[in-house]
Amino acid sequence: MKNDILARIAQKMDHLSKGQKRIALLICERTDEACFMTAAQIGKNAGVSESTVVRFACELGYKGFPALQKDLQRIALSRIGAAQHIQRAQEDRDHKIHLWLNKTTDNIQKTLQLLDLKSFENAIARIKTCKTVYLASDEYSRGLLHYLKYHLSVIRDGVLIADSPLEWMRICPQDGLVFLGFGDGGSSAQALSHARSNGAYIIGFTKSVLTSAASFCDDVFSAATEGYGAISSLSAPMFLLQAFLESLLEGNEEQYCHTMDQLKDYQTKELKL
Repeated sequence: MKNDILARIAQKMDHLSKGQKRIALLICERTDEACFMTAAQIGKNAGVSESTVVRFACELGYKGFPALQKDLQRIALSRIGAAQHIQRAQEDRDHKIHLWLNKTTDNIQKTLQLLDLKSFENAIARIKTCKTVYLASDEYSRGLLHYLKYHLSVIRDGVLIADSPLEWMRICPQDGLVFLGFGDGGSSAQALSHARSNGAYIIGFTKSVLTSAASFCDDVFSAATEGYGAISSLSAPMFLLQAFLESLLEGNEEQYCHTMDQLKDYQTKELKL
């Protein structure tokens, strides 16, 4: 349902107070637990007062906290039903890979629920107008950064990785910066701060809209990274970046394929030398 609480949170996130954003994060990350909590319990877990939770419900368009809780419980029940269906279909296939795939599917569904499509389309339009697009990431997202750099460089000119002062000091108002932050540290704060102070457009792809790096960004899109085991999953972040690239590519698919064919021919000739 497009008007459920997760969709409302995505639409209202930019206008929420810091305390309300903590409530929103708790609900998005612990939906199945939050649906059974009272307003006071949610407030305690989010570090805010009970009255802040009630005001949060009203801010999202509910008549009060009970209406918000009812919507949460509906989502939880639908997930339980889906989980039971999967379990019955796979009761004879309990290998870890199936559990991991189920978690990946869940992460992508959560990412879609939080994605504001209108904001995403506007972000694509703004990036297309940037003279130079700089890329930066935390250490954990470095592999995704190089994936993005490779394909974005085929799609357009003027793509640089801002991994040293020599690169990020050149960022100007006509440029854009794409930041990837799906880990817990090394957020390239200097590059983000410089891009912000110089008036460049900044788009962030992070594991949460509440990360410190997100505060520097004009637009932030989050992807769920919960793994089955100890290692965080990057399947949903990859899904989000794929959507980003495909959206930028729209209308230029023929040129993209031509460039990739030329690159393949060049690599083939190089191997024969």
